Amino acid sequence: APGLSLPANGSLSSTYLPTLDWKDATPAGGSYELQVATNNQFQPVALDVPSLSASTYSFTSALDPNTTYYWRVQATSLTGQVSPWSPVWSFRTVLLPPALSLPASGTYVQTTFPTLSWSDPNTSGVTGYTIQISKNNTFTSIVTTGTSTIPSYTPAKALPINSTLYWRVQVKGGNGPSLWSSSPAWSFLTGNGPSIPVPLSPANNSLTTSYTNPAFTWKASIAPSGTSFDHYQIQIGTDTSFSSPVTDATTTVPSYPSSLTLLPDTTYSWHVRAYNTIGDFSGWSATWSLRTALPPPTLTAPATGTDPLTLRPTFSWNAVGPGASSYSIQVSKNDSFTQLVLSAVTTTPNLTPAKDLPAASVAPILYWHVQAQGPNGPSLWSSPARTITSPNPPSIPVLTSPANGSLSTSPVYQPTLSWKAVTVPSSTAFGHYHVQVATSNTFASTVVDDTSVSTITYPQLLLPAALNPNTTYYWRVSAVNSANEASAWSATWSFRTLLAPPILLSPADTATGVPARPAFTWGDPNTSGVTGYTIQISKSSTFASILLAGSTTATTRTFTPTSNLASGTQYFWRVQVKGTNGPSAWPTYFSFSTQ
Repeated sequence: APGLSLPANGSLSSTYLPTLDWKDATPAGGSYELQVATNNQFQPVALDVPSLSASTYSFTSALDPNTTYYWRVQATSLTGQVSPWSPVWSFRTVLLPPALSLPASGTYVQTTFPTLSWSDPNTSGVTGYTIQISKNNTFTSIVTTGTSTIPSYTPAKALPINSTLYWRVQVKGGNGPSLWSSSPAWSFLTGNGPSIPVPLSPANNSLTTSYTNPAFTWKASIAPSGTSFDHYQIQIGTDTSFSSPVTDATTTVPSYPSSLTLLPDTTYSWHVRAYNTIGDFSGWSATWSLRTALPPPTLTAPATGTDPLTLRPTFSWNAVGPGASSYSIQVSKNDSFTQLVLSAVTTTPNLTPAKDLPAASVAPILYWHVQAQGPNGPSLWSSPARTITSPNPPSIPVLTSPANGSLSTSPVYQPTLSWKAVTVPSSTAFGHYHVQVATSNTFASTVVDDTSVSTITYPQLLLPAALNPNTTYYWRVSAVNSANEASAWSATWSFRTLLAPPILLSPADTATGVPARPAFTWGDPNTSGVTGYTIQISKSSTFASILLAGSTTATTRTFTPTSNLASGTQYFWRVQVKGTNGPSAWPTYFSFSTQ
């Protein structure tokens, strides 16, 4: 098999008409076949050249740029014997050079900070660009070398004034760098503009709570000798590229009193440059930003001047979004908010105090306002502040029974709830107690919502209907005066109802002729929480004396004695459920007589 020589395996070819070279086969005098493809399986073959007499080949048609090519060679002797294919080698063609766009060659750019741009014919594999600016077209006197990831470049430092400069660009990438852009190099003539303005105010990245007529100032530029200052150009936009500025204006003084109405919760960017009388201009100043504050929240409830009927009213307001991350709320005894009774932060557009606010006897009127917090915050406080008329409700009830977390043993699942009597402020009258019972501690859905207890000294409620067995219930009480002003809810307590008793099945009640060793069976209405069962057998319906007792697991609802019962005798039996909410009550017994 022929041995390949050039280009080196995996190398980058800077020409699109490379020459392939390989070692002469022995014995000499035969021919070669060359295959070139864009994949190493040679499916398909891009070029197949048979019967080459020399061990070299120069392409006559340009290869595609930015492409990997694979090639191999096979030799045939004068007697027709064919060698194996050579090893497969590859080479890469270089990226295409860029095409320069602006400024056109020979242009007077009127600045020492020109923006250079070009187009890139490559569709893939590009990682960036290298730019060179030189005092001569041989690029032996480099002024600056820069890089860019986009097809444009503005020097970071001023170029020499009143100078003819040359520039070129090279593409970087996996199959790069490319050749330099067009030859001869393009040129431009720099101007002699004023010095670059320096921004002064508003301070960079500052926050303003005013949305109208912001004023911008900067240090005055200096015009070089032999030139005269003319004006400034200021741009204000919502992006740092100033692609669509909201303001593009001129002024002859180093300030600009804009007539803009800014959007809230927005970042604005601004920069300035200076011009002389012949149109030469400086580079842009540093880009500074100005942030407008979040708008203040709009209060919604309680309505101003109203009595919320509770010392823990829910304050609410319209969400400020999407920029607001939280809200600060203040409640005060005075409208200057120097006598705060509540200062809190919440992430939702509402807040219910965790503690009672002052009653009317302490602070007849309370003031409240809200402020939005966020990256462009804080906002102004909502204005004007709202007021509420403080209520004068009874004290908060204190629960007494059933004990918190206890198991209610009421056989009819209808316990009596009790609490301590409340006190009522002077000049007010008691109205009623408000009792709620629910199966969740959020009270989203109540099973009891009762306001029937209207005697202050009779603080208890017999539940109006039986509750479900084997269930945890939560309850709380609030006291309400005759003006319908309610105290905060009491602490939330819970109690558990007993497991339901089992359902006796066999031996059936009053059965006769029962075998001496019967199988006792029962059903269970409980669907969860059961750990087992206890069975009792007695000759007395009062079960004062237990003849036989046994137990089973939660999954076993049958029991057979291990010894015979006496014949011709009447017996009584019952079963009790065991579990977390147990043991259950005993069901009504069954009796039977043995044969």
